[in-house]
Amino acid sequence: MSLHPVFILLSGSINNDALSLVLMMLSLYLAIVWYKRPKIITIILLALSIGFSMFAKLTGGLIAPAVAALFLLKLIKEKQGRIRMLLQYVVFGVICVPIGMFWTVRNKVLYDMAPGYIPEVGQQFGGTPLLSRLFDFKMTSVFPAMLENGDTYYEHNVFLAMLKSSLFGEYNYGNSWRGFDVLCTILFIAALILAILAFVATILLIVKGRGGFATEWRWFFGILSVTVLAAYLSFALSYDNYSAQDFRYAAILIVVEAVLLGLYSDTLAGDDKASAVLLPIIKGAAAAFGVCSFATYLLLGFF
Repeated sequence: MSLHPVFILLSGSINNDALSLVLMMLSLYLAIVWYKRPKIITIILLALSIGFSMFAKLTGGLIAPAVAALFLLKLIKEKQGRIRMLLQYVVFGVICVPIGMFWTVRNKVLYDMAPGYIPEVGQQFGGTPLLSRLFDFKMTSVFPAMLENGDTYYEHNVFLAMLKSSLFGEYNYGNSWRGFDVLCTILFIAALILAILAFVATILLIVKGRGGFATEWRWFFGILSVTVLAAYLSFALSYDNYSAQDFRYAAILIVVEAVLLGLYSDTLAGDDKASAVLLPIIKGAAAAFGVCSFATYLLLGFF
């Protein structure tokens, strides 16, 4: 997770995406801490982190449904302390909602700007059928296909764009130095393997409850994953431009999938056959991913 290119790219970006994302990550952590020890100070910090994440970018609120599920589960579980829980939820709402909605309401009042308004920016490739956006997997390289990079078309398959933009943004590093072709191809393959394994881990842990994964965390991580992925796909498929497909809008999934893949790896310890096959693949892919990501973004400084 620490060496994932999406975070390296965001670290050099001066916009609201990185701020909203780091506050979402803080919200995820605080939600877990609060559920284990429901103190008033923790829920206040959680309200502030979600509120300011939405203040930075409205999509910071995508974590809210998962947090709401934790609130409901805690209320059901705490039979003797429901009044105290409800009071905490009121405090949460009083703090979070005004902060989170301030920017949207302000712009509506002052400029009559519709909530969630997005200007047409980026590389437009209008007219691409939905089926092509979903099932056209043609590839000329592991880098995003863009006219500006010398390609004959724009990357329009949402799943390829999702993976490629998470690794390389909107750039073709091979145009800087041919050695990047080898490094980035290994990085792409390793990322694809890890993505498939993380998806399998998500299904086994959240849907099947593998390894005794607790109900509250199955709901929390499951709802968060579905909410973020659904929002990403809806946004990406609603606009005919490459920028709408940029994975930075769903980067919190890297944190979730890393946690779930790690937990799934732990469950393999008791299965000799599965661990003999899968653990070396997971460790090898993670090592190749980390080394190639580090090498790529270190060497970029010299080219």
